[in-house]
Amino acid sequence: GTLNADYVTILDGWVALYTTLEHGACHIVDFGVPGSFLGTGADRNGIVGHAAHCITPVQICVFPRKRFDELGFAFPGLIARLLHVTGCHETRGHDHMINISCRNARERVVHLLLELYYRAYRRLPDSPGEKVPFPLRLDHIGDALGLTGVHVSRTLKLLREQGVVGLNGRQLQILDPAALVRIAGFECPIADYDTETQDFDRNAYENGFDRASAI
Repeated sequence: GTLNADYVTILDGWVALYTTLEHGACHIVDFGVPGSFLGTGADRNGIVGHAAHCITPVQICVFPRKRFDELGFAFPGLIARLLHVTGCHETRGHDHMINISCRNARERVVHLLLELYYRAYRRLPDSPGEKVPFPLRLDHIGDALGLTGVHVSRTLKLLREQGVVGLNGRQLQILDPAALVRIAGFECPIADYDTETQDFDRNAYENGFDRASAI
């Protein structure tokens, strides 16, 4: 595991949370986007079962665990919020297992693209032709879905030819929002598991927690 003595809110940027297997293969277990709250999976010694890699330059707010626990006594709502975030992470973890084990490559890719769109922009797409920044490379998508980069590339080419979605460089284009949602099997109530940290941010700045940047 990796020692993680703090909770962290991502204020800006994207992060990959990953594990490296014994034979060297990497699997991305989750992505952090602006608003994500990280560190809830640590044990009592602050050890987590994954590492983190910055996909883009990242700005974070750091919550030392001890200070956060003390703040929880003064603001009980923070503890309730932390339990909610932990439940969000558990729900998303279950969803990822279902995505990898029960969907074909086309459905996996579409589901991941839509999940990340929803988490980053707090809504489902509704405008054909909409273009949004999307910093993931093919290997990020493949490592998250158990697919090779070649398979991801072929799947994205098929989705573009079908008029569903396009990925060009660091830009995602939503060609057919309704088809995207339908193929992904994506339900908004289930997806509402990462509007996590506005309350944390406000209380953090009022109580002396620190912003930091990482490259």
